[in-house]
Amino acid sequence: MVIVNFVEWSINMRKDKKTDSREIGLEIGAICGKYFLKSQHLHYGYWTGELEVDIANLRIAQENYAKFLISHIPDGVKTILDVGCGTGQIAKKLVDMGYQVDCVSPSPFLTKRAREVLGNTSHIFDCYYEELQTENRYDVILFGESFQYVDLQKALDTTIKFSTKGGHLLICDFFKKDVKGNSVLGGGHELTKFYDLIAQCPFELVKDLDITEETAPTTDIYDDALQKAVRPVVGLVFDFLNDRYPVASKFLGWKYKKQMNKINEEYLSGGRVSEDFRKFKSYRLFLYKKVDSKKACQFDFRDAYLGSIGLQFEEKIKLSAFKNLVDSNKRLNYIVSQLRRWRIPALWLAFLIFIVEDILTGKKPYEFLLPDIPIVAIIGAVLILSGGFLRCLARGYFVEGCLFTTGPYALVRHPLFLGTLFIIMGLLFLLNDWFNWVVVLLLFTVFYGSAIIHEEWALEKKFGKEWELYKTKVPAIIPSLRSVFSTRDFSGWQWKVFLSTGELISFSVILTLALLIEFLEEAMFK
Repeated sequence: MVIVNFVEWSINMRKDKKTDSREIGLEIGAICGKYFLKSQHLHYGYWTGELEVDIANLRIAQENYAKFLISHIPDGVKTILDVGCGTGQIAKKLVDMGYQVDCVSPSPFLTKRAREVLGNTSHIFDCYYEELQTENRYDVILFGESFQYVDLQKALDTTIKFSTKGGHLLICDFFKKDVKGNSVLGGGHELTKFYDLIAQCPFELVKDLDITEETAPTTDIYDDALQKAVRPVVGLVFDFLNDRYPVASKFLGWKYKKQMNKINEEYLSGGRVSEDFRKFKSYRLFLYKKVDSKKACQFDFRDAYLGSIGLQFEEKIKLSAFKNLVDSNKRLNYIVSQLRRWRIPALWLAFLIFIVEDILTGKKPYEFLLPDIPIVAIIGAVLILSGGFLRCLARGYFVEGCLFTTGPYALVRHPLFLGTLFIIMGLLFLLNDWFNWVVVLLLFTVFYGSAIIHEEWALEKKFGKEWELYKTKVPAIIPSLRSVFSTRDFSGWQWKVFLSTGELISFSVILTLALLIEFLEEAMFK
């Protein structure tokens, strides 16, 4: 009967509009969860240390997730908007706790289920969140694993509109990490993009919790079910069709080859496991408080500039103090992220301008290709090679999710940036113009200083006390005598990791461009 109703609903839906495959997945999950696992939750489980990772405990883990999410609702809240309420289970718990709850549910099937659970205790808006129209305003707008389904920019704008003054935005969902490679696990907004966009909104960060470790085991449960139950059943169905209807089976196989290969790759290939999830996804709980927009945009430029150059005076100006300033000021956070993003184009543009200027004014750079090589040119070449070597050495340790404290990371916390500084200084020596030093080092301080600040915040959030301890022992970018003499263990360097980063190609391009610049300028001056 359930299958008949589901098919009937699917046909009716297709008469009105094309159904989103992700909605279909949620609705199938609701059916399977209710009748096979006795659970009506659609979200991941929250696995504590004492709970065995087993499909029999999935319902308990999902209940733990609901309790964890609800526990972060701030005090004094009265009205809540549950966006993407699923089957209404979390909304029901909130109503029972005395909250006034409205829901948003774009899926007709899930809306019907939610109304059965909530009755008249909650109003359900059967529309997409971005299309919501209401005079109501809410103390908390809640996204319980539904944020990945909304348009990022439009959803934030809608949240600003429907939040009360001093209201909160509570998100518990997974995001995509900025890492190389492809994952069979879909879904999730890019985490860096989310940070950039919300920095422009009148929201103040209250909590940012990484619960990837507690939620990742859920993917092992799903993968185990797919491999041990779904895959054998699918195989039997295809064997039956091939035996009874070989012609029709071959035609369907040819007609829907791409779709079938995609389904096999995404769901039946055995790649939906927690290791893959930890590598490519970050499951976060965010709590933001809405603030006055004018207040959120006010900042002291002198403090911002001081913070960006403060890494050179690390003993006098503490990074944590600047971090506290930026945590209370989201516009400055956005500026830091944008400076970090444009650091490489800015410096390349500066060098291009200097080279063109030398050619137009007839100023000849130092040459390192002739027999009578000036000592300054030798120093420049050595710095370029040293910087490239240091970057290559650091890239061999570059594995997502790990905090390295040996090899070049025992010398400084940011050996990649130190290597870049060496390369920049080497090019400046070759250009033979001391005015260029002032301009480029100022650009490096502003752009790369912002990049260092941005990475320090991210590492502190991810590794906590481990990072704090490491930071007290190792300087940021200028080596100390203690760090120089302690840099001995290079056992963690991996050739495969190094090759996968493409650093060798990047450095080869830099050397090639340096040589081409020398040849071109020599030809121009002749």
